[in-house]
Amino acid sequence: MKFYFPEDFLWGTACSACQIEAASSADGKGENVWDHYSKVRPESFLGTSPDDCADFYHHYKEDIRLMKEMGMKIFRFSISWARIFPNGPENINQKGIDYYNDLINTFQENGIRLMLDLFHCDLPMWVIDRGGIKCRDFIDWFTSYAKVCFEKFGDRVMLWSTVNEPSLNVFAAYNSAFTAPYERDLKSAILASHNMLIAHFRAVKLYHSMNLGGKIGAVNYIGPYYTKTLDPKDEEAAMRGFANHSGWWLEPMMTGHYPENIVHYPRYADNMPENYAKELSSEFAKMDFIGINYYNPFFAVNNDEAPLGFSGYEDDTLPIDEYGFRHYPAGLFDTVIFLKERYGNPEMYITENGLSVKREKFEEPTPTNDTQRIKYMRDHIRSVSRCIEAGANLKGYMNWTIMDTYEGHAGYTCDFGLIQVDFVTKKRTPRDSYYYYQDIIKHNSVN
Repeated sequence: MKFYFPEDFLWGTACSACQIEAASSADGKGENVWDHYSKVRPESFLGTSPDDCADFYHHYKEDIRLMKEMGMKIFRFSISWARIFPNGPENINQKGIDYYNDLINTFQENGIRLMLDLFHCDLPMWVIDRGGIKCRDFIDWFTSYAKVCFEKFGDRVMLWSTVNEPSLNVFAAYNSAFTAPYERDLKSAILASHNMLIAHFRAVKLYHSMNLGGKIGAVNYIGPYYTKTLDPKDEEAAMRGFANHSGWWLEPMMTGHYPENIVHYPRYADNMPENYAKELSSEFAKMDFIGINYYNPFFAVNNDEAPLGFSGYEDDTLPIDEYGFRHYPAGLFDTVIFLKERYGNPEMYITENGLSVKREKFEEPTPTNDTQRIKYMRDHIRSVSRCIEAGANLKGYMNWTIMDTYEGHAGYTCDFGLIQVDFVTKKRTPRDSYYYYQDIIKHNSVN
C-alpha cells in the first residue's frame, strides 16, 4: 500500500542556530544563554559546549548541497538573536546580518524554501542580565529584533515563526528551572509567558503591516492527551492536561483568550498579571499557521486533589527512545485532527518529528545504518498522509533533524541526524535514513 501527498507538499528538515552553528564569538556574535551556562553550569550540560557542534556556520555551503541532493523543499532554521544584537537592543551587528543574508541567498540559489524561527532556545545573555522575559521591556526588545529581521530577510523568507516551544523555553525556564534563567517561581513563569504572548502578537501585527507577502505563525510542542477510561471526569482531566501543556499558548495565539477550563483554577488565577484578559484581547493578532512539534503523546486521569484536577501517568507499553519520547505515530494524526476541528482547519506544518539514537562517546557518532529511524519515519509519515486524506490543511513535514546536533542539557548523547556528524573532524556522512527520505521526496509517497 502506498500513501501519496499533494504535489505542492513541502518536505524538509528543521534545526536551530544554537544546535548546529557553533562559532559562538565569530564575527561579533554576543553570548547567548547556552554559551554562558555551559561554562558556568557545566554539570547542567554534561560538561559540553555548543562550540563543539557541527559548525554549520562555516560548513553551510556543504550542508546545503547535501540538502539539495536529498531533494529537500524547505528548511526550518533559526536566527541567533545574539548574532544580530550581541550586547543589547541598541546596536546591530552588521556582520551577523551579512552572514544570514549569504546563508539565505545560498538556500535560494539551491531552490530550498525557508521557515525562520526568531527565538529558538538561545536567548541573548543581555536579555537575562536586563531582567529576562518576565521584564516588560522584553516585549519592545523582541519587537525591535523582529523588525530588523523582517526588513533584512523578509524579501526572501516567506514563512516565519515568532517562537519555538514556549512551554519549555519560556514557562518551564521560570517555573521548573528547565533552562535559563533556571528559576522556580510560578508567578514569574506566568508573567514571562504573558510577555512572550504579547511580543508574539506585536511581531505578527508588525509583519502583516509590512506587506512582505509571506506568512507568520509560531511553533508549539503539541501532543494529544489520552486517558484510561471513558469516564467524563477523566476525559475532562485530559482536556485540562492539554490546556496546561499546549493550550496555554495555542488558545491565546488562535483566539485571544487563555484556556477557560484551567485559567480560573487557583494555580493560575492567583498568579495572573493585572488586567491580563483585557490586554490579551486588545493585543491579539491571529497568526497564519500553526507549527506542530510532535514527538509523543501524554496521559492524564482525574484527580480532585491536584492543582489543575488531573494527574499525568506513563504508558509503559509504548516504545521509548534515548531522549525519553514514547513513540505513537497515531498520536500525530489525533493531534492534527484535533487542531483542525478546534480552530477551523488552519494552515499547519509538522515542524519537528524525529528519532534520537544514543551516542555513547562524543568522538564516535552512531552508525549510518539506522533502520530504527527509517521505521519511525515511515510510520509517522503514513500518519501525515492520513491527516491530509481526512481533510487537514497540512502543508509540510519537517524531520528533526538534518544533521547530528547539540542537544543542550543532553549534550552530545543523542543523535537525531539524517546526516551523521563526526564532531571532531566535522565530517558529514549521510545515513541510510537520508537516502530513505530522499526516495520519499522524489516519489512524493511512502509505502
